[in-house]
Amino acid sequence: VNEAPVSTFAIAGDPVATFSFRAMSLLFLRGDVESSGLCFPIYLNREFRAADDPVTDYPFPLPRRLGLVGRVGTVLVDPKALSESEISRPHLSLAGEAGNPNAVDLLDGSSREAQLREIRKRFDFGKGELDLRRGFARSSTGEIEMDARGETFLVSTPKSEALVLCRSGKLDGRVLSVEQPGEAATYLVTALDGKRLEESNRLLLCHLTSVMNSGVRFREEKGIHIQSPGQLPVLLRRGRAEIQLKGGGVAKVYALDLTGRRIGEVNAKNTGGAVSFPVDSLEAGQPCLAYEIIR
Repeated sequence: VNEAPVSTFAIAGDPVATFSFRAMSLLFLRGDVESSGLCFPIYLNREFRAADDPVTDYPFPLPRRLGLVGRVGTVLVDPKALSESEISRPHLSLAGEAGNPNAVDLLDGSSREAQLREIRKRFDFGKGELDLRRGFARSSTGEIEMDARGETFLVSTPKSEALVLCRSGKLDGRVLSVEQPGEAATYLVTALDGKRLEESNRLLLCHLTSVMNSGVRFREEKGIHIQSPGQLPVLLRRGRAEIQLKGGGVAKVYALDLTGRRIGEVNAKNTGGAVSFPVDSLEAGQPCLAYEIIR
């Protein structure tokens, strides 16, 4: 039970933010997501702080999108004294270089699509993809996908999978499949024993909607800028979905409360090498954001 309302930059009193933080720890600190070997160095003139410099608004939209495919980093250089290795290395340039075939000039006035075509000529995207018009991006490792038009996000690794749906619909990962009838929600399944998802004997599934204080008021309908933070009690938005986990043996599923204690067993169906079960963020009349799967 919260003793104070949820505040903007604190996660201790926000159960969804707390679970999200732990999910990010699994994906990136535990190392579930493979580090991309693709790097986009951006050469930036050391004197870029001049008031009339055209890169005042850096980083531009295209470098930000490239960060969905590989690693993006800024390299401060003196364009009049570039070393041979700096010149020969494929890179994106905001340093005012001219005539370097290894550089893609982001200040040449061409469209983002044209610049992306030139970038593809110089960099190996691996399994990566970037479609600016469709709003689709896939990381060079093939593990992370964002579909802006479909309003979905997917992370698929050997030990964990995360799916985000921003509206009703169905989304399939390698192991985890979700079908939801309602609003935005995030789903994460992870192996708790360090094995691959298909081989794990103990899994954790998180089902995250959103929380907010009672009486919170926003400046606009989309709920971006807070006018009044509200007060207790903290409210959890109810969400329901149908879950399927492929692989592994016969499984039992247990709903967990916010402390990790079992609320009770969930009615699960084991058929065709997969287990299917419903999730409800108000399981048995109390907040439920996580499920334990035992095989």
